[in-house]
Amino acid sequence: MKSKFAVLFFTLFLLALAIDNVTTICPPGCICNRQSVGLTCKPSPGSDMSARECLKKTCSYGYC
Repeated sequence: MKSKFAVLFFTLFLLALAIDNVTTICPPGCICNRQSVGLTCKPSPGSDMSARECLKKTCSYGYC
């Protein structure tokens, strides 16, 4: 019984990690905000994108 529980817990942990890494590239006019916890997007300099529109998306570590 403990073995099944351990396998289930480990599987759920891996699934949570996988879901956390599935993120969206920042839209055009937005860049990754490295100072933000969770790596959100922010308007790039000279862009007319609003901060609200950029904050709707997040970026993964590979795109920052």
